[in-house]
Amino acid sequence: MRLIVDNIAIHAGVGIYKLERVIKRLIVLNLDLDVSECRGVVDYDLVVNEVKKVCGLRHYDYIEEISFAVRQGISKTFKIEEEKICIKISKPNIKKDLFYEVNIAGGSL
Repeated sequence: MRLIVDNIAIHAGVGIYKLERVIKRLIVLNLDLDVSECRGVVDYDLVVNEVKKVCGLRHYDYIEEISFAVRQGISKTFKIEEEKICIKISKPNIKKDLFYEVNIAGGSL
């Protein structure tokens, strides 16, 4: 069984430029979790809350860092192996007409 949660929009501290260290940036995450080995039901609201918590813990220089931190947080909280968690994270509108996206493989996004 898969739990897919798309378009989690969060303002997070991410970026290497001076302005990005002051102003939070919009990031959008899409998750694909293999929950077939989980006991019971995995509540997607709790998953979203975990994502928000991890994103708010500190400033990240790169969105790849957020991806790995979110993956570790979900794995630890919900007892899902990291290899069964796929995250697609984007940082839209970082510059005019530029959209940046990273995929952290593991699932089937």
